[in-house]
Amino acid sequence: METTPSNRSKARAERPEVNHRRKVTIMCHSYRMIFTLVAAIVVMLSGAQAQDNPYRIEEGWAKFPDGRKWGSTSGVDVDREGNIWVFERCGERTDDLFLAARANRGFLNPCAGSDLAPIFKFDRSGKR
Repeated sequence: METTPSNRSKARAERPEVNHRRKVTIMCHSYRMIFTLVAAIVVMLSGAQAQDNPYRIEEGWAKFPDGRKWGSTSGVDVDREGNIWVFERCGERTDDLFLAARANRGFLNPCAGSDLAPIFKFDRSGKR
């Protein structure tokens, strides 16, 4: 007897254990997908809670030379001895030449034309 799609369907219909196994397999996959989705939602909701900040602000920690103010800090690193190296963009420049150049060209490197040091080394207490 030749096997055709309609003959295969009849053969499956005559074997109820095959249909039952297929339904059980589909149900198991459905339950796994639902469980995975619920678990993902629970993890996302529990992770979305605000956590306590383990850091604290130390006002006035690092001491710059007299009259120098913090500029934009673009890099920080700690060496093996615990010293903190800071790359700082030459303080807060307010001289007229800098402000005029910034107004005309947009962003301008604050260290350009400055004799201020951009790299500082501090110990743990904030002293240079």
